[in-house]
Amino acid sequence: MSQFIEEIDVAKQTRQLRISENNSYIHWLNEGANYFGKGASNNIIYPGQEAAMFSGILFLNRDRVLIRVAAGERIMHKKKSIDNILIYERNTSLVLEYGSFKFQVINEQGRYGLLFFL
Repeated sequence: MSQFIEEIDVAKQTRQLRISENNSYIHWLNEGANYFGKGASNNIIYPGQEAAMFSGILFLNRDRVLIRVAAGERIMHKKKSIDNILIYERNTSLVLEYGSFKFQVINEQGRYGLLFFL
């Protein structure tokens, strides 16, 4: 039941955000490797101060997204640390926690993005 409530909360937050190129809460994914962390050399700059310079890689392959977490980083799913898992497939997306933010993959008309929220 809590996953259902979590999904409803995410859906509400998604609707409240206007999806555009300038929206700082959504980062669109490129096909292939998408590096993330707080370092400027990453494709996705993570908004939380607690992030490492390099936090991991998100791999987009058609309609699937796999995350590979950098060594020493703690990204959580349901209060369990993850390292290399499928986080999106066929409109099913896991909600992950990293520091003070949560994030998940969204699909907007075939375009995949990473949605960050508190």
